[in-house]
Amino acid sequence: MKRMEIKSKHGVVGIKFYPRGKNDPHICIRFLGEDDGNWWETDVSFSSAWIDEYIKMLQAAKSICESEHPDIVDGRQYGWKFKG
Repeated sequence: MKRMEIKSKHGVVGIKFYPRGKNDPHICIRFLGEDDGNWWETDVSFSSAWIDEYIKMLQAAKSICESEHPDIVDGRQYGWKFKG
């Protein structure tokens, strides 16, 4: 079996799809990060079976961030800051 990898990058984040093992084509996912044009694989990887749980977790994280203060510098938002 040929080992397959697919990378999808957007802005400063990306994901890598790869098989769980040499003889196991189950799709696993790893988050990628970028800084100054250099891409690296993060330590965060998981089975594609868990993707719905990760989506829910990230949606909850976004909701929490949006309940705080936007981090704005020179009219551009760079995420959020904790209140207080």
